[in-house]
Amino acid sequence: KKKEKFVYSFHTTTKGESGFPGQVNATVKYILSSDHQLTIDYHATTTKPTPINMTNHAYFNLGGDASGTMLDHQLIVPADKIIPLDDEHIPTGEIASVENTPFDFRTLTRVGDRIDESFIGYDIMFLVNGEGKRPFGKLVHGSSGRAVTIESTQKGLQFYTGNYLDGGKGHNGTAYDKHAALCLETQNYSDSVNNQPH
Repeated sequence: KKKEKFVYSFHTTTKGESGFPGQVNATVKYILSSDHQLTIDYHATTTKPTPINMTNHAYFNLGGDASGTMLDHQLIVPADKIIPLDDEHIPTGEIASVENTPFDFRTLTRVGDRIDESFIGYDIMFLVNGEGKRPFGKLVHGSSGRAVTIESTQKGLQFYTGNYLDGGKGHNGTAYDKHAALCLETQNYSDSVNNQPH
C-alpha cells in the first residue's frame, strides 16, 4: 500500500467578489505518494451559478536550484489544437491547428527550439485530445534524467515559460530570471467566461 502525505488549502470568496455571483467555497488537496506521485484535487461549491476555473501555477525546472533556464527541457503534449492569442495576448476564442506552428509539441521537442517565434515566450492553451482522465504530456530534463508526467480530467493545458520572471529571489537566494522555469496548468479553456472556443 502506498503511503501518502497531504496538505489542504481552503479559500472562500464573498458574494459578488470580482463581480461574480454567489459565494464560492474552494478546497485544494495536494497529495504526495511514496512513489513520488503528486495529485492535486480541486473541489468547489457555490451558493449561486458562477464560473469557476481552478488551476495551479507551480513552476518547474527539473535541472534543480540555480541550474539556469528551462530551455533545454523537452516537452510533449497530445494536442492538435490551441486557442490563439490576439496582439494583446488575450485568447481569441478561436480554435487553431498546431500544424506548422511553434506550438506543435505532439512529439518530444526542446522547449527553446522555437520559443522566439511565440511573442516573448510561450503562454498558450493547448486543447488536449480525448476526454476524461488522460495523459496531458510529459516534461523531460535529459541531462538529469528527471521527468514529470501529467494526467488530468480537464479540457486543456496552459503552457507558460516564465516570460515575466524578473530576477526575484527564491531558494538559497537564487535569482529567477526570464525562462528560469515553466508552468503546465491543467484547466478549463482559458478566458472561457468571456469567449467560448469556436
